[in-house]
Parts: sequence; structure tokens; C-alpha cells
Amino acid sequence: MHADAPGNPVLGLFLTASALAVAEAMARRVCERAVAPGGRQAGFVLVDVEAGLVPQAFDRRLF
Repeated sequence: MHADAPGNPVLGLFLTASALAVAEAMARRVCERAVAPGGRQAGFVLVDVEAGLVPQAFDRRLF
């Protein structure tokens, strides 16, 4: 969690998924649960979800 990031707090998640779209969907579900009423971060608003591809993780799967 980077609470002091410019603009809005940033939460980083490290996920393993079969595709980038799957990783983004999983991250969205986790974050939506966290900000939902009764969630650990209730009251926050989810602005955006993006996933970055880490090529090294895929390179290891090829060998």
C-alpha cells in the first residue's frame, strides 16, 4: 500500500494468472471486497484496476 502516492493511494497485488485480463479481474474482485461495507477498507472508492505483466514469470514457465 502506497498511501502517499500522488493523487490516490495505490495498492499493489502480486498475482499469478493465465492471462492479463484474468489477473485484472481477480485484482478487481479482491479490491471490491475490501472497500465494500464491512470490508477492511470500507469507505474507500475503487478508481481503477490495472495489471502489469512480469515477463520473467512467463519465461520460467517455458523452460
